[in-house]
Amino acid sequence: MRNLFFNKWINRQSIRSKVLIFGVVMSTIPLLLMSFYYYTQSKADLENRIIEKQQLMTKNLSNEIQLELIKLCSKFKC
Repeated sequence: MRNLFFNKWINRQSIRSKVLIFGVVMSTIPLLLMSFYYYTQSKADLENRIIEKQQLMTKNLSNEIQLELIKLCSKFKC
């Protein structure tokens, strides 16, 4: 039913309209595909950078805690 409606509609369009529709569709599809690819790559890269930053912050915090414990231990002569 839907295909029949589309066929009737497209047959009523002029050549100019058909070429315009074809051009818009053919220029939109690659743009959408490239945008989706860029989005997924950017998302993955951002997630990796966030994980690396969190690991670095955790390591830094661990080192700070260790230094504070060493200071306390030397203060109380553990």
